[in-house]
Amino acid sequence: MKTVPENFQRPKLDWPDKFALFVATGFGAGYVPVAPGTAGTVVAIPLFLALSRLEPWLQVLTSAAFIGLAIHAANRAGLYFGASDDQHIVSDEIAGYFVTMLLVPPTLKTVLVGFALFRVLDQVKPWPASYFDKKVHTGVGNVMDDVAAAVWGRALMALLVWLWP
Repeated sequence: MKTVPENFQRPKLDWPDKFALFVATGFGAGYVPVAPGTAGTVVAIPLFLALSRLEPWLQVLTSAAFIGLAIHAANRAGLYFGASDDQHIVSDEIAGYFVTMLLVPPTLKTVLVGFALFRVLDQVKPWPASYFDKKVHTGVGNVMDDVAAAVWGRALMALLVWLWP
C-alpha cells in the first residue's frame, strides 16, 4: 500500500468528484473502520441480486460498465485520498463480486459461497491479480487486481454450480 506524504493536502471537490468519491467508497461502505473491503463486498450483494434479474447480455454489459465506472472513480478517489489503493476505495470489491457472480443463479448458497470465494481470492491475489496489485498503481490497478481475482472466482463458481446444483 502506498503511503501518503506528510505534506499531502486533499484537493477541493466539485460535484463530479463527489459522485466519483461516493462510488469509489462503495456508497459510504469504505468508511467502515474495520474491514472496509468486506463491507464493500456486502454492498455488492443486493446490487448483484438486482443485476441478476436482468437479461444475461444486460448483466454482462452492466458489469462491464460498472468496471469502467469503478476505474474512473478509483482514479479520482486516489487523488483525493493520496493513494491509488487507499482502504476507503471499495468500488473494486463491488466490481469483483459482480464478476465472480456473473450469470450465476442467485440463491442463498451461491451468494454466500461467491462472497467467501471472492474475499479469499481478493486476499490471495492469484496471477494476474498479483501483477495489477504490485505493478499498476492507478485506478486501473486498483480495480483490475480484484477483477482478475474474480475471474478465478467466476471459474470456480461455474465448477461449483455444476458439481453442487
